Amino acid sequence: MKIQISLIPEDIIHIYTLRKLADANGYVSVRIEKGLPQAGILANKLLEKRLAPHGCYQCRHTPGLWRQKTRPIKFVLVVDDFSVQYKAKRHADHLFNLLKKDYEAVTVDWEASLYCGITTK
Repeated sequence: MKIQISLIPEDIIHIYTLRKLADANGYVSVRIEKGLPQAGILANKLLEKRLAPHGCYQCRHTPGLWRQKTRPIKFVLVVDDFSVQYKAKRHADHLFNLLKKDYEAVTVDWEASLYCGITTK
């Protein structure tokens, strides 16, 4: 798999001297050797357990698409990356605050310029 080096945290780049391994286009090739196959399912079930009391639910016919019962908000989760559609910023802030209760490293890109490694507008 290829990953753009600009998406890798600087401390990881330094530890593994990745700049020397990057190609001319700024990509590093990686091989994934281990992983828990059910990790995504387990994380999704935990998220569902944590968000359900707040009215969030996963759409029945569109896995990965979530809605909230009392707010005009939809969000998509891919691994650990959310994309949120909202009508008022207060609704997105509400979701953000819910996530911060259980997850340490929650950050927000209000420009939404990068999602799952894809540049967006």
